Formats: sequence, structure tokens, C-alpha cells
Amino acid sequence: MHQLGEHLSVSIRIKGGDDLLLGVIAAFFIYCYNISSVYALQPMQHSNETIHVSESQEVSSGPDLEDKVDRTHEMLSDGILNTARWMDSFFYDERFAQEENRTRIKFRLSTFLEEAEEVEYKFRADIRLVLPGFEDRLALAFSGDDEEEGIGLNAKNSFDVDSLERTNKEDTSISLRYIIKTIERRNISATLGFRLRSSRLVTAPEIRWRENFAYKDWELRFVQRLRWFSDVGWEEKTSIDLDRLLYKIYLFRTTVDGTWSEKDEFEKGYIYNLNFSLFHPLTPNRAMIYELNNNFQTKPVDHLEKIVLRTRFRQRLWRDWIFLEIAPQLAFPDEEEFSATPGITLSMDAIVGHYDKK
Repeated sequence: MHQLGEHLSVSIRIKGGDDLLLGVIAAFFIYCYNISSVYALQPMQHSNETIHVSESQEVSSGPDLEDKVDRTHEMLSDGILNTARWMDSFFYDERFAQEENRTRIKFRLSTFLEEAEEVEYKFRADIRLVLPGFEDRLALAFSGDDEEEGIGLNAKNSFDVDSLERTNKEDTSISLRYIIKTIERRNISATLGFRLRSSRLVTAPEIRWRENFAYKDWELRFVQRLRWFSDVGWEEKTSIDLDRLLYKIYLFRTTVDGTWSEKDEFEKGYIYNLNFSLFHPLTPNRAMIYELNNNFQTKPVDHLEKIVLRTRFRQRLWRDWIFLEIAPQLAFPDEEEFSATPGITLSMDAIVGHYDKK
């Protein structure tokens, strides 16, 4: 972390060679700004309760006042939870996917374009079956690769090209997940996973614990995972989200997460991220996220590895289960002396079995 100031003082420049891609991304950012300005004047109506406080309302004292304060705090907290849950569900974020407890099938077709790199294409299919007779606590999942949907914390940056490269290296996985406890502010689960990695069968048991805490106008979400791979050993991941509602419609999120693994201990050390996101629901069928992601690692020295500026626009195209997402980005990697590298991800999702239109 001590080198952050040094890196940010380095001049940032655009690499030449692909003006067309950069022009497309710039045009899309301008479009996003214009559409956001329009919809900012027309806040989306949703089910979250809005608290109106009259200036002329008399202030009570004693237990009545304490009860009103407690109820107000509870309503504010529930509003943040509901908004965060809706946004994570709409973008099918790993926070939602990990605790989703319904039978569903998901198909994704995506491509990533980056300057001076070959175009990457990926088709992915995931199936989750909630098994009957276990009080909806046991689920069986099949996947082409489990990194993108939350088995790894880097799933929050699922549009980074790294996730596309991982899919070519990982083959098929199957897992059996048992929900030990689930309430609104707590979720504990145990998973026994198997995957084919380079034609070898790998066993991966995992324990996961999520807890939510409310503090004034903030909602804190803590997730701890511990997993063991039969081929590369232990892996521990910690994630903390701080959510806050802004102007009753925007959700501001600060995320700090870190990963330690025996596999990367000597080469990369501890890998951690500091990310900032602003969620902007436009309509019940459209939403945007503005992201600033900072990726760090402690080896060979503690340093800032990459900065990524990204805008994600997602729209429900047809019915309640077909989605289009466009995500232009500018990446500033350390290995390129923090020169700006434009890129864009295009993806289409078909998610059958879990969406209720809101």
C-alpha cells in the first residue's frame, strides 16, 4: 500500500494503435452520461419504503422517541438491503449467485476486446438443481468453470480478461452445497466440489460464512471463505462491503477483499483489492454501474498492480430472463507503466428459473 502514492503520481497516457476502439468507448461513456442525466430526473419507483419526516412533527421524548429512532433505523437498513439485493440480482453478481436457492439454468455468450490483443469469445452454461426432500437446503451445481460465479472473490471483476483466460484452463466442475443456516443477515454453507483441471480430478471442500451488520446509514457485509484443493492446497478469502443509499436511488459500495493461497504465496503473496462502485437503476429493465477497481499484491513487493475504470450498462431485453450487458473500460496496468489500455466486454445472458420481474 505504501507505493500507492508513487504509482498515482505517474503520468497516465493513452497507448496508440487502435483509435477506433478508443473512440467507441469514449462515445459510449458520453452516451452513459447523457442517459444517466435524463433518468436522474426520473427516479425509479421500487418496493423500498421511503421515509418522510415532517419538519412540523413534534419531537417526542423518552421510550417513544427511542422506539421511533429504532424503527427509523430499521427501515433505513432494510431499504439499503433491498436495494443492494435488487442490484446484485439484476446484474447476477456473485453475492446473489452464491446464496441463490432456486433451480435455474444460465447461459452466457460473451466477448472481450482489448487493444493489441486477440478477440476472446466464451460460451458458458451453468445448471443449479435444488434437491427435494431437504427443506431446500441441498443444491447440486454443474459448471464449465466455477471461478466466475463466486467461488472466487475476483468474480466481482468478472469482466476482466483474466476470467476469460481461466475458463480456457478450467474444464468441468460439479459441486454439492448444503445450507447450514440462512436468515436475512446470515448465511452459512458447506460445499463439496469436484473439478477436472488439466484432465485431473480435483477435490475442493469449502466452508462459507456471510454476516450483515447495520451501522447508522451504512450496511456492512462480511464474507469469509476457507477452501482446500487436493492439488494446490489451502485458499482463504475475505470480503467486506460497505453499502449506502444516496438520494434514495443510488447505491454506493466500497469493497475491500483479499485472497491468500498456497498456490500463489511465493509468486504473488497476498492479493487484495480496493473497489468503489456506484449503482444507478434507470428503470426496472435497465441499470448501470460505475466502477473504480484497484488491484494490489504483496510480492515481489507490496505494489499496485492495476487500476480499472469501468462502466457497465445492463438491460433486460426480452421477458424476464434475457439480458444484454455492455462494459467499456480503461485499464492502467503496472506492467505497462500505467498507460491507459481501452477494452470492452459484450455479453448476453439467458437465465431461466429465478427471475421475478420487479
